[in-house]
Parts: sequence; C-alpha cells; structure tokens
Amino acid sequence: MAVFVAVQAAAEEYVFRGWLTQAVGAFLRSPWVAVLPQAVLFATAHGWGTTWGFIDLLLFGLVGGGG
Repeated sequence: MAVFVAVQAAAEEYVFRGWLTQAVGAFLRSPWVAVLPQAVLFATAHGWGTTWGFIDLLLFGLVGGGG
C-alpha cells in the first residue's frame, strides 16, 4: 500500500509541475504566468477547506512551481 503513495506523489508532480506548466509555458514568455494556472489547479485539487488553507496551498503551488 505504501508504494501507491509514491506513485500518486510522482504522478501529481508530473501533471502539475511538469506537463501543465510546460504546456502553458510553451505559449507564454513569462514563466510566472505559466506557474499561476498550475498553482490554482494544485490548490483546487487539494480541497478548498478554509480560505486561509486555500491561500496557503496556492502559495505553496506558486513557490513549488517556480523553483
């Protein structure tokens, strides 16, 4: 069962920080404009919860996607 956690995490990184950022970034000049949609989708995929929780996830997505 623990192996599925690693597979899920790798798939999430591939989709949000790999494919999605590259697909959007292929059409834009600024990397931050490419990072913004993936950060919003990352936060949305992890649940809305509270407003501050969503903002925290959004910021985490921005920092993780930009680094």
